[in-house]
Amino acid sequence: MEIRSVLRHSAGYPDRFEKLSDPPSVLRVRGQIADMPLVAIVGTRHPDKRMIRFTAELASQLATRQIGVVSGGALGIDTAAHRGALDAGGVTVAVLGSGFDFIFPEKNRTLFDEIAKNDGAVVSEFPDHTPPARWTFPKRNRLVAAMASAVVVVQAPLRSGSMITARISKEIGVPLGAVPGAPTDLLSTGCNQLIRGGATLISNVDDVVNLIDCDTYCPQLDLPGTVKQVMESTEKTPPRLSSDETRIWEVLTHDAIHIDDIALQTKLPMRVVSATVLNMELFGLIEDSGGRRFIRK
Repeated sequence: MEIRSVLRHSAGYPDRFEKLSDPPSVLRVRGQIADMPLVAIVGTRHPDKRMIRFTAELASQLATRQIGVVSGGALGIDTAAHRGALDAGGVTVAVLGSGFDFIFPEKNRTLFDEIAKNDGAVVSEFPDHTPPARWTFPKRNRLVAAMASAVVVVQAPLRSGSMITARISKEIGVPLGAVPGAPTDLLSTGCNQLIRGGATLISNVDDVVNLIDCDTYCPQLDLPGTVKQVMESTEKTPPRLSSDETRIWEVLTHDAIHIDDIALQTKLPMRVVSATVLNMELFGLIEDSGGRRFIRK
């Protein structure tokens, strides 16, 4: 199926992207972005079987109510959401964290083909030749949140891309829900924190439908504790940073500094700097200003 370009302000471009401070000027689209409510379902790449079943069933039940599903096409919860919608004859949209020449994950190539052929769409804001990289996935997550009428987080740890999607939903006023987990389930620490902070507790499809039907969404939803601390950028050193994060934070300013210089000044191994910078970028503490040059946000 042909991949086409959809320009901003043209037919077929999602109006919801206008809520973003940086909506993409062009989308690469395979399939058709349906004009219908979409629920974003996101979560860990390593869920347990119970949550895989829950996610697939939730997506399936949404499909029976003519509500589509949008997710990031990753393994785990994303895949279960896409598959649940498809198996029920519903519509789903996958937003890629790469260009179309570099389908990632490769295991989901067949799934993406099926999505596009069944009234859904596979979407990317990146040129086709863009490979997956650490910086592409946070950008992908903001499109998942913006495209949705509600965001549901399923089994997500505190430090995860799903929590970034939750943060973005808060910023742009998209209703947010989360599936609770056992206190001992480390994979659900993020979800439990979101619920403590005011996100709607999701236990079934009716909870999601009610979330969509809300006339208003409380923009002052609070994300407590560690979640709030790592998501809010400040002029002083944010609390509860790891020692490596603190060292990197202290060398950063509002003037861009290249990642090589960060490694040089902190005297940390490049592999440690790369991984730590990714975490800090995901949680909105720092920003890539281009060319792997970072600034405080």
